[in-house]
Amino acid sequence: MPFVACAALTTSITLEATSTSPSLITGLPSFSPYLAEDNMLALSLMHQLKTRHVLASHDVALNHIGAMSFADYFWRRVRWIRVRKEMTKVATLLEPFTESVVVGALVAWAAPFPIWLTLIGHFVGWATVDFLVLTSLAPDPAAELAELPHLILAYAARELLALPVWTVAMLGSDVVWRGRRFRVLPDGKAKEVQEPVGATRPRGRFGRWCHGVASGGGEYTSLQRDETS
Repeated sequence: MPFVACAALTTSITLEATSTSPSLITGLPSFSPYLAEDNMLALSLMHQLKTRHVLASHDVALNHIGAMSFADYFWRRVRWIRVRKEMTKVATLLEPFTESVVVGALVAWAAPFPIWLTLIGHFVGWATVDFLVLTSLAPDPAAELAELPHLILAYAARELLALPVWTVAMLGSDVVWRGRRFRVLPDGKAKEVQEPVGATRPRGRFGRWCHGVASGGGEYTSLQRDETS
């Protein structure tokens, strides 16, 4: 019977703390075919090497993604869901039930109160918890609050897009990484998709958009390590 278990996501800090293991150092190249190599590394630390790791400090690892367009944001989220669904299938299938819109709909359906009142209470409470977490982790909470109007708009867009992004992600297996198209395989590895000779690109914005959803034909080449990183 399928079940959801806890897993860990290692960081460079964890890697540095465990770098004294010769088997880990010599085995690092084996993680290069994965787009989410940090996840696979963490699983190996926990299961193959039987190494349990914990957060040893209160330092926050920030991920600065910089400015991006709406399309870049949308497809970035699609990409990582498509990667996760081949690594943690059950958890990814259940992911919509961790999002505010789906949970809010279920609560409104089950609660013995007016729908509008239930939804208002649900979203206010949900957003309050998220903003408390944000301000507790932010290096400069005052700077975050200074951008509050934009932050609210971005937050609302993120919550409303969660289910559409997940739906699109589940419809395909192709992702674009650093300008190259890859297909995420059932074992979690990524293979670069080489367009067959004579292949034509879809025309129009809608056609190109759907091309990102579909997992069409093509030849595979292995995902190579970036020797400069």
